[in-house]
Amino acid sequence: MDLKLKDEITKILIEEPGLSISQIAKKTGNYYSYTHKLVSEMEDLELLNITKTKKGKRKITTCTVREDYKKKWVNDLKKFMKSLMKDAEIKAAFLMMYLFIAFQYTQKIILQPERALIMVEADTLLRNTVQETINNSIQLSAEIIILIITPLLFGIWIYRKRK
Repeated sequence: MDLKLKDEITKILIEEPGLSISQIAKKTGNYYSYTHKLVSEMEDLELLNITKTKKGKRKITTCTVREDYKKKWVNDLKKFMKSLMKDAEIKAAFLMMYLFIAFQYTQKIILQPERALIMVEADTLLRNTVQETINNSIQLSAEIIILIITPLLFGIWIYRKRK
């Protein structure tokens, strides 16, 4: 079973329950036959409810997601989002460590007398690039970055502690 398409079909049917297989195929960008096969497999696994109605000469098959599978799928999505948040917290913590520790150390090494020219060239190159990219002259120092990231980390910490 195509797990990516299965998740896509589930998401579509949670957002818009009661779609026909042809509508699902159009929304996913797949062939009707392949979508029909996957929907049938999902019905066999008791993930979807399928109802067939006759409209004129045509039979229309509409699909809805079963409530128990819907709850399970939404909970899995929440767990995935929580893991992404934890990953973002770890990356932000490493960035903070770099800004507090390694940045000053790196700056001291670069500012040694024989490397002073490198720092001046890098600084002018960075300023020229920023001025070309953005019309306003913006200076981002370590303090500004810390002021931006610290409330974000604090907000994430408060959000995680409230549960």
